[in-house]
Amino acid sequence: MNGNDLIKLETKKMNSEEYFIHLTNEFPDLKNRLIEWESDMIFFKMETFADYTIDQIKSGNKQKLNKCLEFQESKIDFIDSLLLNAMTVSYCEALLLVKVDNKWIS
Repeated sequence: MNGNDLIKLETKKMNSEEYFIHLTNEFPDLKNRLIEWESDMIFFKMETFADYTIDQIKSGNKQKLNKCLEFQESKIDFIDSLLLNAMTVSYCEALLLVKVDNKWIS
């Protein structure tokens, strides 16, 4: 292995297929909800994970909520630009719009 091979290994980003495999391994109860979407519909899949996270907020399940947020945080530096866009648009924006008991989450 030469220096160029090391650079290629370091710059390889996780694609959506790899990301959603990690996601369903970490959250097996999401698998059935995610398979509804075609493999290339990553924005809808990411929104499904956002809905799952919102369910944890509304139910007050802090342990699962932290697990969701920690999962996203652990992946953010390793995902490709398409996944980063989906995370920003479909996941983060959905969380910003959450209301519980008619109050915005802050």
